[in-house]
Amino acid sequence: TQSECQGDCDDGDGVNFTGNPELCDGQDNDCNGLDDAGNAGVDNEETDNDGDAETECQGDCDDSDPLNFLANSEACDGQDNDCEGTADFTTTDDDGGGETDSDSDTSLDCADCDDGDVANFPGNAEICDGQDNDCNGLADVADDATLAGSLAACAGTNCADILSTDSSATDGIYFVEPSGGVDPAFQAFCDMGDDGGGWTLVGRGAGGDTVNDWGTADDLNVVSSTSPTSPTSFKFADTTINSLISSSGGRVRMTYNGTVLTGGGGTTTWFWDGASPTGCEYDHTDTASGTCVEAFEDVDLTTGLSGANTDTEVFGVTGGDNECLHSSFDPGGTDPVTWSIRKSGATSCATAGDNCSGDANDCDMALWVR
Repeated sequence: TQSECQGDCDDGDGVNFTGNPELCDGQDNDCNGLDDAGNAGVDNEETDNDGDAETECQGDCDDSDPLNFLANSEACDGQDNDCEGTADFTTTDDDGGGETDSDSDTSLDCADCDDGDVANFPGNAEICDGQDNDCNGLADVADDATLAGSLAACAGTNCADILSTDSSATDGIYFVEPSGGVDPAFQAFCDMGDDGGGWTLVGRGAGGDTVNDWGTADDLNVVSSTSPTSPTSFKFADTTINSLISSSGGRVRMTYNGTVLTGGGGTTTWFWDGASPTGCEYDHTDTASGTCVEAFEDVDLTTGLSGANTDTEVFGVTGGDNECLHSSFDPGGTDPVTWSIRKSGATSCATAGDNCSGDANDCDMALWVR
């Protein structure tokens, strides 16, 4: 009933003419130049702009996002995916929740494993705090091995434990805690490369230090215990040293000016059979009791050195004049294998071994356990 000259914009289609009601069919039914069904005066209401097979006039509440349209499943994304008027996804996983951010940590409750703690949400960095910070179901070193020993909360039993957790660990200061939670963690220096790595520095004899020796069962200058180059001699308490030695396959070694000491026919790297460790312990003197099943091995810890050790021998640095740095391993024997270092102004050590003579400032020793 309308010609083109009368305003019919599509004289080939009877549903398009001036004054006709606009329909949601993708055509300009009222010939106003707009596809504006359901929202007069606004163009493209009848066009599927986001490719989700639904136009705005058909009920698409967000025609710029293909994730949001009528009858779509609601998801945990903060959007009204099903176009029912609200973002109403909920879950019972972890601590449950919907599409709100209760703790303001930028993560919706339905995705957040801990809606009440701003420190825990997906994508967060894992830290040593006993919590699952990144919401992947793991916490601390179980999630990130490189955290091993980095803080007290991620302390290893000893340096060997840290290295077994993080094979990429390098020499440096780490937190260790050998008591199984009874005592606080403390810092120690770890040698992660030499002799297979995993060595904990438990004592240092500093050449030129004429005051301090290892003749005590207690801590000695442990404030310096994290430095392998400390100018002051130090030693952990005997009980601490023993707790840092692995219960199975434990080893002790002594270095002298950075080189593994030799004496008694071999190196100072010791190994004992983890199946028979009864009485096997460190003591700062050569008078304590106790025996071990052990073998005196080469630097690669593979080949026993014939005749170099029996279960009556003692490993250590000893001196009857208390002017020598001294220590012992599996003490109680009558025929000790010993090493000694003479400090400035000291007379010869009572028990000879590898003696450092001359400039005492060059006579540096270190005791390591693994």
